Amino acid sequence: MMPMAPVAYSEACRAVDLLVSASALALVEDEQSVERAQRLFYLANLAPGPMAGMRRAVLEQVFAEQIEDGRMALEARHLMVGGHAIHLTTGRVKKDGAEVAIEVAAKGSKLGAVPWLPYDEALLEKIAAAAGALMALHRVQPGC
Repeated sequence: MMPMAPVAYSEACRAVDLLVSASALALVEDEQSVERAQRLFYLANLAPGPMAGMRRAVLEQVFAEQIEDGRMALEARHLMVGGHAIHLTTGRVKKDGAEVAIEVAAKGSKLGAVPWLPYDEALLEKIAAAAGALMALHRVQPGC
């Protein structure tokens, strides 16, 4: 038997490892579905972290007029703009559970809207920009 080249041997081992791992997951999927559901429930019900709380406090001040007018609402984990929800921890935008892509122009690394922050908070800037873009969208299409 001829010796196998090191790269080919490595790729063959990787393919076998992937096959065995995927097969093992398929065998215990039913057993883990209950455990996975419990973990997801636990994670979904964790209290928001301090950074999400800080973002919430800043957004509450920045968008105070819009929140008072009912055009926006702040929940424990989301900034709501119309039917859209912007997650305060990830910045992801969803509408009716489906992820939505929002185009926002990058303005650099400094926040202009919240100069009292002691550091740059890029995710807060992204959330504020997405909220502004959604407000503009809702002004153009009032029925959303």
